[in-house]
Amino acid sequence: MEEKKISKISGLAIGTGIFIIVILFMIFAAFPIQRKLGITGVVITEICFLAIALAFTFAFRQKPKEVFKLKLPTLWEVFGTLTLCVATYIAGITSVMGIASLFPTLATQTSGGLQNVISSVPFLVGLLVIAVLPAICEEALHRGVILHFYSKGIKNEWIIIIVMGIVFGIFHLNPVRFLPTAILGGAVTYVALKTKSILPCVIFHMLNNIPGVFSSYLLGNVSQDMNITDIPLPDMGNVFFVAFGCMLAASVAVPWLLLAASALFNADKKEETKLTVKIAVCAVSSVLLFACGVTVLVLGTMKIVGEYGLM
Repeated sequence: MEEKKISKISGLAIGTGIFIIVILFMIFAAFPIQRKLGITGVVITEICFLAIALAFTFAFRQKPKEVFKLKLPTLWEVFGTLTLCVATYIAGITSVMGIASLFPTLATQTSGGLQNVISSVPFLVGLLVIAVLPAICEEALHRGVILHFYSKGIKNEWIIIIVMGIVFGIFHLNPVRFLPTAILGGAVTYVALKTKSILPCVIFHMLNNIPGVFSSYLLGNVSQDMNITDIPLPDMGNVFFVAFGCMLAASVAVPWLLLAASALFNADKKEETKLTVKIAVCAVSSVLLFACGVTVLVLGTMKIVGEYGLM
């Protein structure tokens, strides 16, 4: 099939049009289906994402091998992907705790609803539906067809990373999940651009989702085994605030992981920025993150202690 040439403006318009159609599909079809069918509705939704990606690829006569690049990553790219995955996960959890400290009720409802969906099926089924299937179908949609058309109109690497991150954050239609999913979307787009392949993006996405499946089953089992109705619990906003402080302090590793990932992805290229400058930036960032984390942790702990009249 001869590929139809797409202009810059057309590429941006088509990519945005696909995204709008996906959002409308989620609001008026996917969410009602998921509310009615539960985990089966999630499966149907993900398959529809894949179908949408394929439909627009053929509708605009684009070569599937150019839209869904399946080049095997090099060993350096694999290590770079795994390193960036760890950094992104830490940053994502930190952002979740920060948002949860501001909107504790909404955060608790969001996590509780997701936990109920996942724990309603056997573990392996939950792992397949929540971790593996979205990694394939959502990456085909975002890092496949949407990125393909946006790349026609956006040539600057960092602009397209930011745009794709925002798109992926909005895609989840949840204010609590916007920032962590936007961070994930930007990071996976970076991997796609560096590797020229969708395969490491699928692995990245899957690895990001797996801990959530494990934690949902773990928390579900713990809540069934423990009776905490008579235990006076602190305000959840303060609990999330303390957790946010802990994660901020732990985020000292993120700048160094990002530096390592960049070095791995560019192992065969000459980088313009001097290594000493990058190390200095990482060192300053780490100090600031640790200082902020400790400050938030102390303030949050004082609030919890104050709740019990110990101060």
